[in-house]
Amino acid sequence: MMGQGLGCAIENMAVMASSLGYSLFVDDSVCNEHFYDSGLVARLQYTRITDTSNGHHQTDDLKDLPEVKAIFNRQTNRSSYTGIGKVSSHYFDAALEQKPIADVGVTWLDDRAKCQDISEVCSVTVREFLSGDATNDAMKWFRRNRAEMLSTGDGISIFQNDAPILIKHWMQLAATKEDLVNQQSKQSEIDMVDTSCDHVPMWGVIHSSTDQPKDWLSVGRVLEKCYLLSAKLGYAICPVSYPVESIAGREALRQIAEIDSGRVPQALVRVGLAPRMEKSVRRPLQSVLV
Repeated sequence: MMGQGLGCAIENMAVMASSLGYSLFVDDSVCNEHFYDSGLVARLQYTRITDTSNGHHQTDDLKDLPEVKAIFNRQTNRSSYTGIGKVSSHYFDAALEQKPIADVGVTWLDDRAKCQDISEVCSVTVREFLSGDATNDAMKWFRRNRAEMLSTGDGISIFQNDAPILIKHWMQLAATKEDLVNQQSKQSEIDMVDTSCDHVPMWGVIHSSTDQPKDWLSVGRVLEKCYLLSAKLGYAICPVSYPVESIAGREALRQIAEIDSGRVPQALVRVGLAPRMEKSVRRPLQSVLV
């Protein structure tokens, strides 16, 4: 997850560089070697684009560009989908084909039966995950209130889904860290996954040829492309990580999506239409740049 998060940050920088008239070269050849020791994942090289025929924008114009607006409007939306309106993979395919990331692919599924099959995989894997001690580590990423999210710049929150307002108030004002890992909290997470993953109009399985830190970085870049495009289109997107946390879950996704043998499902996203929730909060770029 951390590798994917860094890939998301790099993709944001690539968007901003292009908007300012620069090209960004990402040298991630160091990632596999240094990911676990120094944390070095990539070297970024910016080059001024001399061909201005397409028209590049001044800094004060950036806030009005759709691709820049998307960076600040993107969000993880864990709420249920409305079922009103349609979403299409066409826009995602076109955007990803325009600037592909090597060795990473996305398989989109909008067939009702296959979508329901993936929902069932989510239902099974969330129960398996929460039945053990892994939830204690996972809930370290849960932020009880907006102030906590702002101070850490990461994590997930109840404010990103359509939980009742009284539950949100309780979480923010009265919940303790111990409350997040008790049986009632686990059941609430299971219920949320069951509800939000039911009747999903479109799923996306992001997969790579290998399972190395370099792949996680690349998957993060593709994931961020999907986030930004969703923000531009008004789609609600949300990763569901439980199926990719286990070998059985990954294999189930690979079979349902008919992904070639040997490729590794790295991320699963659901896409639909839903009311906007809290904006995503992320770490300042200074915290990941040297």
